[in-house]
Amino acid sequence: MTDCTDIGDGLRICQECHGRNIDDVNLVIIHRSHVAKNARQSAFFFAKPEGGTGRKFPYHFYICEDGQIEQAVRLTKAAPGACNSNRVGIQVALCGDMRKAPPTPAQLASCKVLCSELSNFLGQVRVKGHSEVPGSFGDPNKRVGGPEECPGKCFPIDEVRQYCVANFVPVSVDRREYLTSKGYIL
Repeated sequence: MTDCTDIGDGLRICQECHGRNIDDVNLVIIHRSHVAKNARQSAFFFAKPEGGTGRKFPYHFYICEDGQIEQAVRLTKAAPGACNSNRVGIQVALCGDMRKAPPTPAQLASCKVLCSELSNFLGQVRVKGHSEVPGSFGDPNKRVGGPEECPGKCFPIDEVRQYCVANFVPVSVDRREYLTSKGYIL
């Protein structure tokens, strides 16, 4: 269950959820993160009490500018990146500000492959930008088309979805086996 705390002006900070049933996961949510170059630096930013959010790391996966994919949160844990969708979502963040510039070619390629593998695991293609998920944020400026849209207008979300559809092969083995065979940490 998601625990969101109202901090005023319609803003909420979501606390880390406890374990979840991986079979309940049905969505991949794409974010931008322009606070650090890798998952470790970003986690430090989110955790530090001054200048950061003082909360847990909100993304399962972090894609660096060079395309390296770092898994930061186990898939059996709900990362607090999209409030009402934490229990059912896999949070994927790309380093950079996609409101101002597109992801690097290496990032986009890695994002496509990761989202495709996760879609195959889910048995369906459900990839959304953070701002496309209803109730996933407390800030009205993050709505689609808003000044804080996430991942941002320069992120080619439709291109990622098309790649996932073109490469969709539902998993025919145990879903947990599939994830571990790909190197993901449950």
